Amino acid sequence: MSVIFLGGSADPGNTSNGDKKIVDTYKKLGDGDTGKTDGTNAVFPVFDENQKYQYILVFITELPRDTDGKYRAEISKVEVYGN
Repeated sequence: MSVIFLGGSADPGNTSNGDKKIVDTYKKLGDGDTGKTDGTNAVFPVFDENQKYQYILVFITELPRDTDGKYRAEISKVEVYGN
């Protein structure tokens, strides 16, 4: 699974217009794909300790195939640590 993290300062709402605002205004955190994981645990060091973040979007860019051949991913826990 491959993920990208985006950060923003406003929640534009759960609409197609809101989604467009997220794409247009949220900034990518880190460079390129911020990391790939085998599906167990992963740490992605993409945050600038001098920056404040209000909203963080975890964007899955590549889904793995499951044992039945279907593409799927499950995220059970996301933790963000900062000062």
